[in-house]
Amino acid sequence: MKLGSIKFKKIAAFIASGFLFFSLFFPYLFIIFTSPQYPDRSPKMFLYTYGIKGDVQEWKVVGRYIGINVEPNLPELDLKIIAIIVVILGMFTFISAFRSGKWKKIVSISLIVTGISLALWAQYRLYQAGHNLDPKAPLRNVAKPFTPPLIGMTKISKIKIYHLPHLGSILFVTSTILTFYASSGQWIFSFKRKTVKNARNRS
Repeated sequence: MKLGSIKFKKIAAFIASGFLFFSLFFPYLFIIFTSPQYPDRSPKMFLYTYGIKGDVQEWKVVGRYIGINVEPNLPELDLKIIAIIVVILGMFTFISAFRSGKWKKIVSISLIVTGISLALWAQYRLYQAGHNLDPKAPLRNVAKPFTPPLIGMTKISKIKIYHLPHLGSILFVTSTILTFYASSGQWIFSFKRKTVKNARNRS
């Protein structure tokens, strides 16, 4: 079975849909921090498509010092919508394995747009957390308004906060790559056909 064969691309679409469904069971973002309040360990939080798990209470303690709200005030509907979107994308990715290249192209574009939108949404929430600081917090004079990166490290006084991708986001990105590969044959074929057509019209 060749890498570019229709059968292989169908399998790629199947695997991509499975990755999307499995991503719901794993965190999309892994957050860890070091702080003098916890010298013997580094509390962690895990951001799923449906909510936050982990050492939330420890985060709230440190959050009070900095002045940030650890859990953004999100409507419950917002959290459910993200999981529903991933499920719908998984279903369409599965269906695209039995459909034409146009279906695969639409699903591929949808995954790319959704991934970028989720990243922008998460970054905006981090921006809100870093700019809506409590003026009465003990470290308020040290913690100026800031924008934590979606992936990276933020340092506030002696507190270091790390944001790292977890298995959920890795599965989502991998499924996007597989779906793009499954549709790439149709994209290349359409591009070549248009190029040949334009060359004939010019001649």
